[in-house]
Amino acid sequence: MITMMSFSASECLGQEFTLKAGNAEVLASGSVDVPIYIDVNTGVGASTIDFGITYRGFLTLTSISEGSALTGLNGGAGAFQFVFDTTDDATPTTPTGAGTGLKGAVLGVIIPDLALPSPDFLTMGADQEIAVLHFTDGSDKPSAISETVFTNSLSGGLGAVVIEITDDNTTTPGTYNTTDVPAGVALVNGDVLVTTPPVTGFTCIQTDPCTCTVSLTWTNGYLYDTLSLYKDSVDPANLIDTFLPSGGVLAESYVLTQTNSTTYILVGRTNGVDSAEASCTELSDCTDPDTTPPVIHNTPADMPGLKTDMGLCSTTVSWTDPTATDNCSPDPTP
Repeated sequence: MITMMSFSASECLGQEFTLKAGNAEVLASGSVDVPIYIDVNTGVGASTIDFGITYRGFLTLTSISEGSALTGLNGGAGAFQFVFDTTDDATPTTPTGAGTGLKGAVLGVIIPDLALPSPDFLTMGADQEIAVLHFTDGSDKPSAISETVFTNSLSGGLGAVVIEITDDNTTTPGTYNTTDVPAGVALVNGDVLVTTPPVTGFTCIQTDPCTCTVSLTWTNGYLYDTLSLYKDSVDPANLIDTFLPSGGVLAESYVLTQTNSTTYILVGRTNGVDSAEASCTELSDCTDPDTTPPVIHNTPADMPGLKTDMGLCSTTVSWTDPTATDNCSPDPTP
């Protein structure tokens, strides 16, 4: 079992500011947004924010955008300055110093536009989203974990990175960091967990009301280690079947008998990580599968007034043989 841990702002009391990286899950080979939050624990709000982060090399940081706490400031213009540099942007200013197997990114934010009559600052409050990291997964490996770690070990085009926040006291701004005694900035790192993609296009339909046959079809989202089919709930007691890959191929259909309305659930598992559930419901009730009588066609009409042939004690009568059809094969013979 993989456990992802997070911490509340109350666990970082005593600092003027707390920087926090959100936890997130990304589907294998998918993309995910990771928020960066700040807790402003003082009535003197935040004016500038600088920090670096590191993350595992299998992730690609495609961009960093302003968080919702910034976008509405300064008359809707957002932060006065929002500058970032990442290992993944392939520029000569790529930050260095992340460490083996890691990548790095730096962010510098100046919040108030001092040219405005009333420039904005970040005021007291918890979980204020200041940035969003946009990652894509390159591991294609469920269970892989990347920790988003705040750091001051990077350097690059934006200079040597420090974790530093200044307050909004424009006369004598205070500067806070992680090295002060006591520290003015607390840090809470986050995790990105690569998860197993679910099956898609899961359908179930009754294909033969006579034999109560139901056909299930789906598209696998991954070559799972196992794919388990349940009825009504994911419980060992409700397991219908488990599919295993063979020669790089995994089943994408199943036929079974159903006698009453049933919900079917598929769960894929890879590297010990379960996918989200995919479900479909077939409502047919097939406890008495054949209550429809056959239909007889072309029965002869009544033949009143028949007479024998002249001089004979008999006559010849002819008709077309009737046929019959039924909702269940084979058709009966009348």
